[in-house]
Amino acid sequence: MYYQSLAKQICDFLLSHVEEMGGMMALTDVFCRVNRARSLELLSPEDILNACKVMESLGLPMKLYTFSSGVKVLQLSSLDSESVAEATAVLVEDKGSLSSEELSQTLGISLTLAKERLLTAEKLGKCCRDDSIEGLRFYPNLFLTKEE
Repeated sequence: MYYQSLAKQICDFLLSHVEEMGGMMALTDVFCRVNRARSLELLSPEDILNACKVMESLGLPMKLYTFSSGVKVLQLSSLDSESVAEATAVLVEDKGSLSSEELSQTLGISLTLAKERLLTAEKLGKCCRDDSIEGLRFYPNLFLTKEE
């Protein structure tokens, strides 16, 4: 019962923030924002993690998602890997190419989330990577979009 109540509180508090950040927020940021707002009644990382784990089963508008790298985020329930990859691919196509840093600045999200979004787009075939001495850049996947 405690985690269900806590899940609802976290969801109520963070929903607008998560929407502003493109639909997802790193769990470390969730921990910081929630505890900053609570001031004296701080929550442990385990309590926040367990509350986030039950959000989906309660039908709340946010859920816990874990990227293949292990990075955990709180994201809108309406988001899935395909929609994140598609939105990221559109940005990559508009700019011609993007690095994690550039996507981070464009969307106002953390560098970790930007990299995960680009890797998801690559994994689903929406983008291609160029790993050079200048760093990792992602380009539109022309193999899928160019007509013969």
